[in-house]
Amino acid sequence: MSIVLANNKNNLEEFIINIGDILVKICGKRLNGIRDNYRGFISERKSADAILNYKEITLKNKKYQKQNNSQKDINLFLKILKRNTLIYGLSKEMLLKKKDINSFLSHYFFAKAFYDFKKDINNNDCLLINRSILFYNRIRKEGTLFFLAKDNKHVRILEIDLALRVIYSKVFWHTNGLFFHCAGVIEDNKAYLFLGPGGIGKTTIAIKSQERPVLSDDIVGIRKVRQGYRAFATPWGRYQKFCRTNRLYAPIGSIFFLNKDKKLTFREITAAKAITLGLSQNNIFYSIYTTDSEFRFIFNLLDSFFRLFPAWKMSFSKNSNFWSYLPRKEGRDDEKNKENES
Repeated sequence: MSIVLANNKNNLEEFIINIGDILVKICGKRLNGIRDNYRGFISERKSADAILNYKEITLKNKKYQKQNNSQKDINLFLKILKRNTLIYGLSKEMLLKKKDINSFLSHYFFAKAFYDFKKDINNNDCLLINRSILFYNRIRKEGTLFFLAKDNKHVRILEIDLALRVIYSKVFWHTNGLFFHCAGVIEDNKAYLFLGPGGIGKTTIAIKSQERPVLSDDIVGIRKVRQGYRAFATPWGRYQKFCRTNRLYAPIGSIFFLNKDKKLTFREITAAKAITLGLSQNNIFYSIYTTDSEFRFIFNLLDSFFRLFPAWKMSFSKNSNFWSYLPRKEGRDDEKNKENES
């Protein structure tokens, strides 16, 4: 389903982002910082697959204030947020204070969004992103991110960026795709993916591969298309200079699960082991914020993916000249044997 853009109202900015041939429209005020972050991924298309609206909460205008928040609503809201909290950085505590929550619930547009969420909780998501709150309707594929106007510009850009990642993850799950927490590099028209948690060496892999096209040093999208699985570049990563275009993609070659060591070694692993590793260590972005049906889809997609492509455990040091020794082969031996037997 494509969403056709409406006429611009109230001086709102809007533009469309293209990642992995999935189009998401973002609409709100003061979006120049986000536009800069996504340069190279801006589309001229007039329709989108999903929408992210962005609204500032300010209580200066009494027209939008709602009085007398019920304690029941406040308690329910706190319960939801504690269960669905995405915190970027080192803090492990919920960053919203009770007075902030009261400010959200006192705003007319936010209260309406919360009411719609409660009315159809099976088809809606509510997620706390640092100090902002995202409501997302999975049927309409439309999200609204609310944040407090008093928060500074840096926080605002970060939280819009994280909300876009959440929405993209959910749309990808329903279009035969997902995002791996990995570095992605193209060699001989094949995409090689290097998975692992933060600090394991993904950026090191990207830096040592700069003479090759780099999809990302942190997040790579994969989707099943007519020609098979493809890996797509994203604008997300520690060093965004590696990729500045949505036109960079390639069919999958091999997958490597990274481990730091003094020696460079490769050990091929089974599809079952690769699935287990894929689901652990945050190797799939935002998979913990899923419904049961979404998680089943992710599992089934991983099952088909890792049965097609070889996966390896790769131990390396930052001084390793790993490209000279990287294993390259087409498909899995166990899957080829099955085909021969049949």
